[in-house]
Amino acid sequence: MSSVRGRSHRTFPDGEPMARLQGRVRIATRRKANAAADAAGITLAAYIEALVNRDEVDANGCPLWLEPRIADQEELPLKTA
Repeated sequence: MSSVRGRSHRTFPDGEPMARLQGRVRIATRRKANAAADAAGITLAAYIEALVNRDEVDANGCPLWLEPRIADQEELPLKTA
């Protein structure tokens, strides 16, 4: 994606570049996230980043609290030649 003319590249105070993160959630979930960020006195972006950074993950990168969908799939009985 090309840059917008005249827009500076956005970076964190430590110089690390910022990246856009988007997703669609229920309205109630958005309200809850905005309320939590407001109560903490931080931006919604900072709140989401803090949540993601707190996730403990397994060796495959899957959060420990989330069961991977792949684990639920059974192997197909394929015949080999």
